[in-house]
Amino acid sequence: MVSIKLIATLAVAFTLGGVQATPLAPVARGVTCGAVDAPTDSLTCGSAGYVINNAAELRSQTTSTIEDCASACYDLGPCYVFTYNDSGFCQLFLGVIKDMNDFQFTDITPETKYYDVDCFSCS
Repeated sequence: MVSIKLIATLAVAFTLGGVQATPLAPVARGVTCGAVDAPTDSLTCGSAGYVINNAAELRSQTTSTIEDCASACYDLGPCYVFTYNDSGFCQLFLGVIKDMNDFQFTDITPETKYYDVDCFSCS
């Protein structure tokens, strides 16, 4: 059964696609994330690049750290992939990096890095 939260999140994501980044509100459930010491080879952790087609973007925001960005992705629920750069720009995506060709992923932007949410351990 599909949850109301998932339906509401997807409705907002598709309605508000392309919204400017906003400061991150505190993570509602107090989720804390840290990088996994030895991620599996099947995960994409820190791949440089940029998504041209943002159809799967759930939200853009600013965060203080990459761990805060991972926490926001984990807390959101349907977020499986996020981006982060040193200026604190954090993008949350519905989808997996293996499908990034669908979103026109390009590796021309080395300052932005892409991560599977499972590159981080969150609790």
